[in-house]
Amino acid sequence: MSVDEFIRDFDDLMKHNTDLRIHFASQTQHYGTDPGLYTGIYKMKDLTKLKKQIETSCQVQLPDLHLRQSHLEKRLELQSRHINWITKKFSGDFEIYESWSA
Repeated sequence: MSVDEFIRDFDDLMKHNTDLRIHFASQTQHYGTDPGLYTGIYKMKDLTKLKKQIETSCQVQLPDLHLRQSHLEKRLELQSRHINWITKKFSGDFEIYESWSA
């Protein structure tokens, strides 16, 4: 499936595919519209730090994290029309959660 086909069929795909809904739902759908509710934002590279904090505060030992990192991933070349669609589709996320990506 091309990026153009994915964009064209996005709404229909989201209705019928749970995996896509999980991975492509907006941040506001996942977390709501009040970022003030969250005391910490962790990026994938920070998960070891988060694990230690959970272990300390909960006095538990968690198993080692094995992140799904593949070096075999295929990179797509996005055109400006694709980026514009993403920006428009997820504009609420950019407005509300922009500081999370800093």
